[in-house]
Amino acid sequence: MTVHVLFAGPLHLVQMALEIEDGLRIAHKGPRVERLWRLAVRVSCALVILAIAEAIPFFDDVISLVSALTHPVLIYLAPIACFVKLKGWRNCSWPLLLGLATLLAFGMVVSGFGLVQTVVDIVAAFRGRN
Repeated sequence: MTVHVLFAGPLHLVQMALEIEDGLRIAHKGPRVERLWRLAVRVSCALVILAIAEAIPFFDDVISLVSALTHPVLIYLAPIACFVKLKGWRNCSWPLLLGLATLLAFGMVVSGFGLVQTVVDIVAAFRGRN
């Protein structure tokens, strides 16, 4: 999990920093000043994110909850919906649709177990058992 965060985190951080830099019109300040402003914005963003992560108790459990709520849609529902949309309902055979529905149901059940465990972990953390 930590390796994933280390590699995926900067992708989100860069997009946010680019939007802030665009709002501050950093690109129009000259190359040397631009580089210093970009460094300051990106370090500030990282420090703000670090402060938020340290301020929220049980931050890892909160992130697990967000993941448990969003991943089923991204991993199971969206690919199946895109496949059916690209292929067309009428071009999908009944066994194929049944298989896709079974895969979706399996994914939702497994994701439900993950969601329940995440909620149990958050409740236990707040009660002081963790």
